[in-house]
Amino acid sequence: MAFDASAFIGRSVKEMDAALKAHQAAAKDGGASKTGVPNVAMEAALASLADEAAESTVRRTAALKIGSMRSDARAADVLRVVEQLANPHNCDVGGGQMSIRRAALLAFTELANGPETPVVVASCAAVTALMGHDDPDAREMAVRAMGALGMHADVVAVAALLEDEDDVRSAASDTLVALRDHLGGKGLEAIALRLRFETDDEVRGWALRTLAGLGPSAASMAGAVAACLEDEGTMELCPPSKALALTALAAFGEPSAAAYLPAIAALLVDPCQEACVRAAAIEALGRVGRPDEHA
Repeated sequence: MAFDASAFIGRSVKEMDAALKAHQAAAKDGGASKTGVPNVAMEAALASLADEAAESTVRRTAALKIGSMRSDARAADVLRVVEQLANPHNCDVGGGQMSIRRAALLAFTELANGPETPVVVASCAAVTALMGHDDPDAREMAVRAMGALGMHADVVAVAALLEDEDDVRSAASDTLVALRDHLGGKGLEAIALRLRFETDDEVRGWALRTLAGLGPSAASMAGAVAACLEDEGTMELCPPSKALALTALAAFGEPSAAAYLPAIAALLVDPCQEACVRAAAIEALGRVGRPDEHA
């Protein structure tokens, strides 16, 4: 009997356990599949992962143990890990300390590491839903977990979180760069959208940083980035958007930046530009400029 992961999405652990029992009972007539067979070791590891009284080393060990059993993981097991990404448990940072949600992130990453596991792929909808959680810590964990899903990741949803709070938008940027091989046109357009229609300085800045981090794989967005060279000097970012745009254009490489070399050179010789903008123009020309023209 096929396992229906949708029956568990959005439910509490108690509800998922009840749904799992119902599934196993229904599977008796047709023969339980591998994903329907209870795994005592997995249950023990999941319990240790969520134990607030446990030492961080215990949670870390449990997370790695869960990952090592990826081939036997059930959809319910994976979704219980996803649920713990939103666990409010906190602990002192440093010295190897690990909160439950951080341990859950490690477990999820380990589950997704290696040969494609259908039940992990099926969890994408649950991770996407968690990115809308009220707690920014939960949203950060969800977006970082999305990075482990590779080609199955919802890159458009991740790009939208560039508009979130600081830690979340930073995580979104890191994840998009990690997913550079899976962004496609829709993912890149979703990032560039934050440049074309977003008036928040910080959002524009994170979009530019992300595109720069993507390098040549985001070269098709050069036009949207170059438009930021026309930004007025009202940005409160440090460095301002012009400097970030110059860095991104240089990261795209010479073929894509060639059409914008005159604009870059103009910024360099304009004494009204901020020093950091002129410095960024020098660095950009050093990377993609033509020595016979810009030396």
